[in-house]
Amino acid sequence: MCKRTFITLLLVSVIKSYGFAQIELPTKSYPFNFKYLAYAAQELIVNDTIVPTYQASKYYYINSYTGKKVFKQGFEEAYPFYNGSGLVKLNGEFGIIKKDGEIIVEPIFPRFQFNGIRPSIDFYNFKFFNLVEGKLSDTDYIDGDPVIPVYPVIKKGKQFYLRDTTRTDASLSYDDFATVKDFWKFNGLYALKKGQVWYYFNKGKLLFKSKYKPLSFADNVFIYKTNGLYNILNNKGVTVLPVNYKWITPNGRIALTVKDDVVILNTLKKEFLYFPHN
Repeated sequence: MCKRTFITLLLVSVIKSYGFAQIELPTKSYPFNFKYLAYAAQELIVNDTIVPTYQASKYYYINSYTGKKVFKQGFEEAYPFYNGSGLVKLNGEFGIIKKDGEIIVEPIFPRFQFNGIRPSIDFYNFKFFNLVEGKLSDTDYIDGDPVIPVYPVIKKGKQFYLRDTTRTDASLSYDDFATVKDFWKFNGLYALKKGQVWYYFNKGKLLFKSKYKPLSFADNVFIYKTNGLYNILNNKGVTVLPVNYKWITPNGRIALTVKDDVVILNTLKKEFLYFPHN
């Protein structure tokens, strides 16, 4: 058994003991890849004006301020630019373009799979697009081995106990514990429940208290559910979105409105329509 396989099996055996928060993908079928859309959208900033949107049965890149198309070319699928590279689908095939419209990977691949750990796009034909370096290669790259997480609590029976028993600023026992499956990636973000209150921590430091259970953890993005809908708490425990949504991606960048429109949320938490429901 190789080292990587052993570590993976060990992680699986460890995480079964803990409560992992997660947000399931929408069950409805959409003409795009939700997982990659959420990843690529995380690089969108307030002054990034080039954003894909669905118009008249095609995706176009438009200026988000003027509403005008940046390229005349429409695509069957189009995703936000990540590190200057945009994944598109043209004539049934996938490829990569740059922000000036230059094609850097010809659209000749019938399908793709996104790997968020690398991160890379697997075109299946032994071709991998490295999103960090912006290059296509014949081999996928490995960004180190996963780190075995050291959780801040130990579970005994139904209770969770802090490993650090010398602390005087926090209770030593709790009723519930929540973190994410990729804890080694967001190491330090977790929450503990005592009674009806959730205590949110970052590397052992208490950030805030809330009545809401966290469903997802990321820097400044803690997603919770209320009355069947989702919203986001910031790292001070304040709700940041003016409205609730039917679904929000873990990084807080893509949301599904109550009307089933798919919207991109920029860093000001303002909506930009990516895909209308009808």
